Amino acid sequence: MNSLCVEPDRTLLNFSSGLTKPFTRAFELVRFRLFSPLDLNQFDNNPNCISELSHRTLIVLGTLLAAYTLMIAPVYTFSAVVISGVVIKAIRSLGFYLQKDGSTHVSGNLPEQSLPGEVKVMTWNVCGLSGGMHYQLGGLIPWRKRVDRIIEKIQEQDADVVVLEEVFDADLAEIIIARLKNQYAHFYIHLNPNLLGLPSGGMAFTKGACNVKTHDFHNNDWMITRGFVSLDLKRSAQEADPFIRIIGTHMYQGYGAKGHAKRQEQFEQIRTQASEMPTVVMGDFNMERDQMPAWLNNSYTGSDITCTNVFTGKWTGKKQPNEEIIDNIATAGNVDASKCQLIDVFEGYRTKEALSDHQPLVTTVRVRA
Repeated sequence: MNSLCVEPDRTLLNFSSGLTKPFTRAFELVRFRLFSPLDLNQFDNNPNCISELSHRTLIVLGTLLAAYTLMIAPVYTFSAVVISGVVIKAIRSLGFYLQKDGSTHVSGNLPEQSLPGEVKVMTWNVCGLSGGMHYQLGGLIPWRKRVDRIIEKIQEQDADVVVLEEVFDADLAEIIIARLKNQYAHFYIHLNPNLLGLPSGGMAFTKGACNVKTHDFHNNDWMITRGFVSLDLKRSAQEADPFIRIIGTHMYQGYGAKGHAKRQEQFEQIRTQASEMPTVVMGDFNMERDQMPAWLNNSYTGSDITCTNVFTGKWTGKKQPNEEIIDNIATAGNVDASKCQLIDVFEGYRTKEALSDHQPLVTTVRVRA
């Protein structure tokens, strides 16, 4: 009750997310885990045939039990599902309504740090999907089996500002906060709310004082609210005005001319915010860097790829040759960036060990005098 009074949006959104867990977990097991490729060295398959077959047998038995329940009590079962869905949506809607500026703020234990000169920034799409989508869209094991090592990578870099993409599961956001609360002053989760579909999946955390606001892209569809978060950093908590804007985003994923046109529109919307002060734009742009708009200067110029479809190819059994440089950290205006560092997290393309299908980028930026 105390948390509901102090952090009502956080409490309600986490509660509604928890209520969906039985449904998303069941879907993950029946739709994906049951049909995982029969290779004990891939994904989260058990280490021997007997335990793996036993695991899949239990999934089948659970599915049959659910089907039997539906057969003998279809009205009650269907009514329970519908009522649960309505309750979840109502709680979720109230949580989003109580947010401030399109995000949920959580205070860390670290006192706000001064940022007088350079600012180290990091961006990473961690493929924090639930409901089995991590298999289908990333070719990766569940985030719960990767999260400890994901957090270790973030801790190793010790950036002043971190923006993550695809933190769609509230439990993942809460675990990250719990593990990093002594190293950061502010956390921002549940960015870009969406009542019917998915929010953006963005998460941001900072060591210094900042003003924060989210912006929804104008050309979204109902399924997911793509957008960007603006973190206006202050040199110290005592200063009223920010000195640099850090924008984190995850842009439209579609291919072809239509997808390119939508991303260009989204970049133009970001440009209106970048024109107001020295700005860094970072995230998963879903666009190769040679197609980036001219007003942005790419910080990552290396040859190593930032995103791969090799893992999804191993899941589907179909060769997926696409290896891309679609994540970046770019600057606009009076900002210099040091050489951008890519952190290898593909782990030799081993599906049991890879941390994500995207690799994190880290650089240090400074506003020119």
